[in-house]
Amino acid sequence: MQELAIETSDLTRHFGRVVAVNQLSLHVPTGSIYGFLGPNGAGKTTTIRMLLGLIRPSDGIVCLLGAPLTRTNRSQLAHVGALVETPSLYPHLTGYENLQVTQRLLDSPHAQIQRALEIVQLAGDAQRCIRQYSLGMRQRLGLALALLREPSLLILDEPSNGLDPAGIRDMRALIQRLATTLHITVFLSSHLLSEVEQIATHVGIINHGQLLFEGTLPDLRQHQTDCVCVVVDQPQVALGILTEAGWQAEITSDIAYGHNVVHVTLHEPAVVAAINALLVQHGLAVYELRREQPSLEDIFLQLTGDHSPERNAA
Repeated sequence: MQELAIETSDLTRHFGRVVAVNQLSLHVPTGSIYGFLGPNGAGKTTTIRMLLGLIRPSDGIVCLLGAPLTRTNRSQLAHVGALVETPSLYPHLTGYENLQVTQRLLDSPHAQIQRALEIVQLAGDAQRCIRQYSLGMRQRLGLALALLREPSLLILDEPSNGLDPAGIRDMRALIQRLATTLHITVFLSSHLLSEVEQIATHVGIINHGQLLFEGTLPDLRQHQTDCVCVVVDQPQVALGILTEAGWQAEITSDIAYGHNVVHVTLHEPAVVAAINALLVQHGLAVYELRREQPSLEDIFLQLTGDHSPERNAA
């Protein structure tokens, strides 16, 4: 059985009559980058606060690094680093001095400061005042603070929130280095699904405080159906031909081509050749056949039922 860095059993948290987290059972493998996903208000931040011992569960069990987290046993938190939303920094101090304050509070070796700065690639900016740091640099310094105790587990809540594309790319590369080079298990909550899709080895999707899916990305896609995008000269005619032949098809707008295309549900790869042959047989000009896998965002929206007009318009 694979060793787990985080395991929860029926984790539940009530706020009055509101159930924020409902019997949540998570299994985060050691060494993984685990993407923790859910819409706003799904219970992600409440779960993270329970994992860090900041609030107590109403019911259920939290195990970190193989040991239960209880009122009397919180020793494993010494091996857990965290960055929850925006890091708390002293703007009038330098990056180095900010780390020095935390290093003294933790009573960790002084050498950890330079090590953490090098990991997050801020060694060259360590003597600059925080006021001169960009948002991306502040987020990386927040990670450096979390790395001072050499954690085995790192819990990150929206680490790329508010960053520009370059900052998001840097944060993504940094998280990958933490997992692959330093062998730190990363538990990552984010609403940037395309970013999670590029780095996560495992995902957990929750909505209304309940777990909808947990597993690897290939496991998740295994339960979804691919489709074929057919670019053809007469999409309405093609739709009739394919529907009559028994295929599930629909016409959708494709921005890349500036006109309507036909999407056909794909149950097996051989169908692609059959679709092409049938349309050509009926005298249609097929410009392109493109097999498409659903993105993590597509699957996420399907699982969470987010079909709002605003989302569909986007």
